[in-house]
Amino acid sequence: MGDEIKRLRGAAKLSQAELGALIGYGHDMVSLFEKARRPIAKEMLDKLDEALSAGGNLSRLWALLADGIHEPYLLDYVALELKATRILNLDTTLINGLLQTKEYSEEVMRRWKVRNLAEKLLTRMERQEILTGESPPATWFVVDESVLRRPVVSTAIMADQLERLLHAPSGLGSALQVIPETAGIHPGLGGSFTILSSPGEPDVVYSENALEGSFTTKPADVARYVDIYDHVRALALSEDNSRELIAGLLRDVRGR
Repeated sequence: MGDEIKRLRGAAKLSQAELGALIGYGHDMVSLFEKARRPIAKEMLDKLDEALSAGGNLSRLWALLADGIHEPYLLDYVALELKATRILNLDTTLINGLLQTKEYSEEVMRRWKVRNLAEKLLTRMERQEILTGESPPATWFVVDESVLRRPVVSTAIMADQLERLLHAPSGLGSALQVIPETAGIHPGLGGSFTILSSPGEPDVVYSENALEGSFTTKPADVARYVDIYDHVRALALSEDNSRELIAGLLRDVRGR
């Protein structure tokens, strides 16, 4: 939290004294907040959120930290996601959480026997707000066709999910592409991952398994993931053709 406050203060070009004046404290208190040497009450975070034009992100982070429910790696990921200016994602197992409908997400969590399902479902839905905020990150989603064909318990849930994908953000700075089944075996089948970019910081690659999430910023590792991403993006259908494929799948599902 301290790191995020410091980053936002830097982005706003405010000194510690200037930020302190906005929230009614001296620069020494701001310094203590940023160094994680002083607990921050929810009311203070709301003031910081407003002063730093964070769009509620600090308050959402506070809620995650306070509930004791979310795994530490998820908290780390959400913090990275909130400040990212570009998100590149490859999914070969499930539709990405930022694009999931509530019902699809709930069904996945239920099948995985996720604990504290209601709280984690709410968090996932709130995370999607970054796509419609004042300064949304550039996003590029690449998904394997097999993910779109994988049935869930209800055809209605799958139909709604495909409909959601058809209305996913598109245009300058956003894209959704599908790797067709005809691509056969490709490098992306090694596992889903996300590359997050933030100004002035090294790119971070995030991946997860059934037990935990992992991060890497090692240049050689990141370069390898970027190569894989470029490869699968080249194999994927164009944005228009991807949407045509999704529309066809939607018609098939609704016709069942």
